[in-house]
Amino acid sequence: MAADAMKGTRLVLPKARLRPPARAELGFAEQVALFCAALDREGALELLDGLAEPLRSRARTQAREAMSWDSATRQARLQLAYGERPEAVRQLREAMSMAGPALRQEVFRLLPVHLKSLFPEQASNPAGDPACPVLAALARRIVREACH
Repeated sequence: MAADAMKGTRLVLPKARLRPPARAELGFAEQVALFCAALDREGALELLDGLAEPLRSRARTQAREAMSWDSATRQARLQLAYGERPEAVRQLREAMSMAGPALRQEVFRLLPVHLKSLFPEQASNPAGDPACPVLAALARRIVREACH
């Protein structure tokens, strides 16, 4: 009976989604450009001037592209290229489960866009009053320690 049930089971794989290249797929010039654009957005092109040609021109082109991205896109691309701390999700979930409502809302407000999907219940909560400075500082520290 169990064998008959398994004959009707089939595995349906999701269609491949287009995504930015992973770190292994990025060349040296692209990796350096992405890093420099994230490190010092205004000074990235100057930092890349120290590279030899033809790496310099490729890196400068990539840096200009990265500098044009909004913050959420830039953060997501960095996470794809360099990875996320393995314990980030666990730490965030643990911190959010122990935090009070005001701290949860402030942490959620500060999270990068790609991590907000971990907490759909927070997305449905309307934003309250601005957090007091101490609460805002604690939320910034929680996000920084979990994500960076």
